[in-house]
Amino acid sequence: MDAIVWLLVIGGTVWVGLDASRLGAARGRLGGGLLDMGTAAWVVCCLLFFLIAFPCYLATRGRLVAAQAAAARPAAGSGHRAAVSTWTAPVDTWAPSTPAVASASAPIAPTPRRGFVQELEEVTQMYKAGHLTEEEFRTAKARILRRSEG
Repeated sequence: MDAIVWLLVIGGTVWVGLDASRLGAARGRLGGGLLDMGTAAWVVCCLLFFLIAFPCYLATRGRLVAAQAAAARPAAGSGHRAAVSTWTAPVDTWAPSTPAVASASAPIAPTPRRGFVQELEEVTQMYKAGHLTEEEFRTAKARILRRSEG
């Protein structure tokens, strides 16, 4: 019986580590808070406090998926398409990246550095969609404005 429990703990922890890494979990990515941790922190917490950390990760995972989707969206108003783009699989499936010629349905290549106005618009949209609490929205907005000043 003990072996089954340890197998579940180790297996669940490995899954959390791989999933958090794939979703780009990093401290500060979700705007701060107790559950805004990086991959290594999630793994350590799951190993030490599995019964608490695993459900907390599952509860936070939706916000990580939303943050990844928001980061993958092109900047608003970029108005141009790349001649060649890279197709990536949806969040919950895996497929290798393959080059494709851009068409009307092909994704726009994201710009490496977006302006703070676009970042503010994204955060506002996430807040209005219910992906962020009011406190998280204010924290993210303040962080973006602080970065734009300096």
